[in-house]
Amino acid sequence: MNRNLLTLSAACALALGATCRAAEPVLQNYECDTPPGHFSYWNRTVTGAPISIAGKLTVNEVRKDAKWTPVVIVALQGGADGKARFGLDLFTVPKVPDMYFLEVVKPDGKEKLGLGFIPSTKDPIPFSLKLDASGQLHVSMAGLEASTSVGDFKPSSVEFACSTGDFEFKGFVVDAP
Repeated sequence: MNRNLLTLSAACALALGATCRAAEPVLQNYECDTPPGHFSYWNRTVTGAPISIAGKLTVNEVRKDAKWTPVVIVALQGGADGKARFGLDLFTVPKVPDMYFLEVVKPDGKEKLGLGFIPSTKDPIPFSLKLDASGQLHVSMAGLEASTSVGDFKPSSVEFACSTGDFEFKGFVVDAP
């Protein structure tokens, strides 16, 4: 009888231990392939900070359009009205075709913090975006980094978007509540 109780206790402890372990992050991929003058996006609902997003971006092809610039966006959206957006943009500049420009975008695109130019490449470009509980946003892409305060911004979703090109977000993880 004691042996059965011991065996049952051990089995319960093993089962409980398995359910208490932290889940492994799920690596995701999103191919954002749009014709000229169009856009596409992927989003996920979140319930606040802290949030950590990391992965790699591959620029397979940029396309030409008379009105739309090829762009890739990694953003947090939310706020009181649900329309505020903080994030990281990578886009082409027609006068500098062999470079991409990176910038951090604050709400409504009214305030921008330019990170600078990086050489255009077909190699995967590492990126990360982190929002901590104190309202500090940290971004990095291709070795360029920036931080800015976003105050009491409450994100409600994470969004990856693109326009006028073929882009791939590879092996990314969204670690958020």
